[in-house]
Amino acid sequence: MKKSPDTLLPGKKQTLVFDISSAISRAAYYTPWEVKCLAQAIAGKFMLRCRKVESTLYLGVAKKKESQLKAHAWLRCGQQIVCGERGMEWYTVISTF
Repeated sequence: MKKSPDTLLPGKKQTLVFDISSAISRAAYYTPWEVKCLAQAIAGKFMLRCRKVESTLYLGVAKKKESQLKAHAWLRCGQQIVCGERGMEWYTVISTF
């Protein structure tokens, strides 16, 4: 549950993170089923780990109605959000990996 550094990445790593982010978005768009945020974040985490790049996967929850909770996952590498950026500010972080 340790977070990766929140520092600016060097140019080559920024490009790598952008390429991985784009690949995840494209794959999610072209699959015939809905690819949820958790699956995208886990895929990105493994893609970055294979390239020995540290990242942090966040799990968050938000109250939808009186007794309903919504969950969301996103992935951060350095200062860049790899996937799951949309709406992440509405969620309370409950765990990081």
